[in-house]
Amino acid sequence: MAKHLDSWQKSLKEIWRGNVRIEFKYIGETGTSKRQVQLTSILKAPKGILYLQGYCSLRKEERRFRLSEIVSKIKNLETGKSIIAPDFVCSLGIDEDTAYDGAK
Repeated sequence: MAKHLDSWQKSLKEIWRGNVRIEFKYIGETGTSKRQVQLTSILKAPKGILYLQGYCSLRKEERRFRLSEIVSKIKNLETGKSIIAPDFVCSLGIDEDTAYDGAK
């Protein structure tokens, strides 16, 4: 399994790099939780799935969050603006087709 995970991680392509504080609700293995994340990158998997990556204040470590499992608007904690996940990704300069395909 570790070999499969390593192969998957190597297949991810970074499509955005920056530094934005955000907050959202996320469905994880243990249910829904509210997350505050220092977003540092957006990654794209080969099938077009997008992942937000950054430091999660709840888990106190670097984490990846699948865009399609974010169940609330994403709030930019610097501006206070809240928008749906694909539109948030577009606001960072990622094209609309990539953002909406990655949210499925």
